[in-house]
Amino acid sequence: MLILQIHKKTKHKTQNKMKHKLRSAQSTEGRRMAGARALWVANGMKREQFGKPIIAIANSFTQFVPGHTHLHEIGQLVKTEIEKLGCYAANSIRLLLMMV
Repeated sequence: MLILQIHKKTKHKTQNKMKHKLRSAQSTEGRRMAGARALWVANGMKREQFGKPIIAIANSFTQFVPGHTHLHEIGQLVKTEIEKLGCYAANSIRLLLMMV
């Protein structure tokens, strides 16, 4: 119920700014998507990010491949810049697991 209330508060503010309905609205809007919104919140989405673009970051960083360790810093830098814009930067691996 809390997620639904959060969503109603942010919906009015952000929809007026967007020209086109976002594809992410399928999993962030409506009464039937309360469970999906709960998953977004569990993954770190903030109240003010609902209704704004969700941007997935595809990064091949893994701690098990020594040649990819430098990609962690780059991925974090990209995530920080996306979040400065008020959008939600989704880790692509976590995002894919949520969609299954």
